Amino acid sequence: MRGGRPFAPATKGRRFAGLRLVTLALITLTMAAPRPAMADIAPDVLIAFGLRPPDRNYGRETAATQTDLLWVGHYSGPTDGVPNNEMRVSIRNFQEALGDRPTGELNDRQREILRNRAAATSKGQQIQTSTSNWTGIRMALPMGFLSQPTVDGEDFRNLVFSGRAAVQFDLRQIRTIGATNTADLAAFLVENARESDRNTKVISRGNAGGVSYLLIESSGTRDYIIIGADRGETRAIVIQIAADAQAALQPVVLTMLESLDLFAGAGVSDSELEARLYSGDYPGMEDRPAWYRTMRANGSGSLVSTEGHILTNHHVIGICTSLTVNGHPARLIGADVRTDLALIQSDHFANREPISFRSSMPQPGEKVIAMGYPVFSLTQAQNVTDGIISSPYGMEGDLLHMQVTAPIQPGNSGGPVLDAFGRQVAVVVAKPSQAARTSRSIENVAWVIRGEVAIEFLERYGIRFIRDRGSREPLTTAEVVSGHRQQALRIECH
Repeated sequence: MRGGRPFAPATKGRRFAGLRLVTLALITLTMAAPRPAMADIAPDVLIAFGLRPPDRNYGRETAATQTDLLWVGHYSGPTDGVPNNEMRVSIRNFQEALGDRPTGELNDRQREILRNRAAATSKGQQIQTSTSNWTGIRMALPMGFLSQPTVDGEDFRNLVFSGRAAVQFDLRQIRTIGATNTADLAAFLVENARESDRNTKVISRGNAGGVSYLLIESSGTRDYIIIGADRGETRAIVIQIAADAQAALQPVVLTMLESLDLFAGAGVSDSELEARLYSGDYPGMEDRPAWYRTMRANGSGSLVSTEGHILTNHHVIGICTSLTVNGHPARLIGADVRTDLALIQSDHFANREPISFRSSMPQPGEKVIAMGYPVFSLTQAQNVTDGIISSPYGMEGDLLHMQVTAPIQPGNSGGPVLDAFGRQVAVVVAKPSQAARTSRSIENVAWVIRGEVAIEFLERYGIRFIRDRGSREPLTTAEVVSGHRQQALRIECH
């Protein structure tokens, strides 16, 4: 149950379904149909999306007012520069909020207050304009809404910026080798969206400035899609937002698209891409320490001696050329493939209070707590789950394992399972989907290595571990975790 490579991304169901569909379509519809190179996005695209007035000079001031009203939450209409009743009602509401007479027309003082409040709100979006050296796409990025990018796609050429705000807001930058007929691709996307949701609404679709654009609402999201083909490549961006928040997010989307250039840079080359993936020098890794960038997988373990010995699974360390524990160097002491146990040692953890093992077998129905580092590349944190001993035996009645209901995930392997008194009673090893003898999806079932098996393994290596030291009274889950957080460790495989 090791975690996967840090650059092997996970997705979030429907949240990225539309975004992934674009990648699939780029692959299936690639053909030799290059388009003219593109600089900043054509005004016609922004007009079609209702983000810019058709006559920039005539409606400029009105569009600016509409945008500012959107920023402060008093308006939900288009920023097309055309005065409308909704805008006048919004202005009256804003005037009332200031304690002024609602006239529907802003005076100079009110306009200045609105402008300043909108500017302050805009500043909070943390907008940064840059060209990605990975995809070669330039655009303004609202980092107040988005997390740092991670690589994605079958060939790791794409970038995903997951939303981190309260409202859904996600971005994908896509780069595929081979030019694509962008109009055909847009039609393909509409057809597939309608197959998954018959209520899919095409708000806008067309071609302008050498790109194809598409704005659709499907399954509760609004997707802004821009696709261009040039220089033997197809590139696209997908901005996916919650449909019910589209009005409030219009200024953010406008800011992003106004600066968009799909072909601003060359993007990472094939040879450089492979080298950077291997070295850990890729988006999402820039601020990571060296141990994280070179981590191939991770598991969990427990500190079992004052000499810095750590107990984990054999399958956690089996393919490693080097090891670290919580980022500190460690070395392999020994392993047993039959029991799937391994012992490593890190001097950094010497002279610390180790975990205590329970000598007796826990009984079915007893509370247990599993601690470890599942899916660490996503959670970046220690994780705790609880449950009960559901069977004193493992799969098909084997005596090496017990069955528990505490949920476990990849990366939990090797971590301690504690009883209500804070004593280790088992070592996490597998859930049904990881077991070779079954492919069925089974919930609330996990297998753990019995504590007595772990004790025998430690005795074989002469480890001076502690037995039966724990609380005199049963503890809450929070109390057990608080007392043993420093003894449940992360194992990194390099």
